[in-house]
Amino acid sequence: MQVLAARDGRKRHFMQQPRQRKEGPAVVRARRRSSENAYTLAEVSVATLLLSTLVVSLYAGMSAGLAYTAMVREELRATQVMLERLEGIRLYNWDQINSNGFVPPTFTAYYFPNPTNPATGSGVLYTGSITIRPVSWNNPPPYADHLREVVVRIGWQTGLGQGRPQVREREMRTLVSRYGLQNYIFNN
Repeated sequence: MQVLAARDGRKRHFMQQPRQRKEGPAVVRARRRSSENAYTLAEVSVATLLLSTLVVSLYAGMSAGLAYTAMVREELRATQVMLERLEGIRLYNWDQINSNGFVPPTFTAYYFPNPTNPATGSGVLYTGSITIRPVSWNNPPPYADHLREVVVRIGWQTGLGQGRPQVREREMRTLVSRYGLQNYIFNN
């Protein structure tokens, strides 16, 4: 074995490992503290699982909220289209309401109508029908011949591109009188 002189003046053998210094209690406590401050694999896994569950729940909640908002907007537009048709019919005179073909029995409307050409548009396509018929009574009153029931039905498909589309339908009804609103608007 070869003997070497170390910087501190002690002699050491070539193959001999240098002696390890004894560490004081402060160094031991600092090392122990740093190893206690580290996270274990189990803690990191649980934190990752909780964070991923939170992100997935947040995404699902936002998706459901946006889908619900879209559905409510489509229903609001359907109500607007039906009300538009009913308000137009209320302004017809009695002969126009009772004549065949004056009021078109079917119609279409779009979610986003084209302002220059209402027959075209984009978005959801609404298809509807208008039925004008005598009012059915169990015991008809004397004025039964002067009333007509108007039924406006509308249907549309929602959820396109999200799997199976859903068909939605709505209906509005009103009564039109022979001596109703149209006489006051156009005869005065």
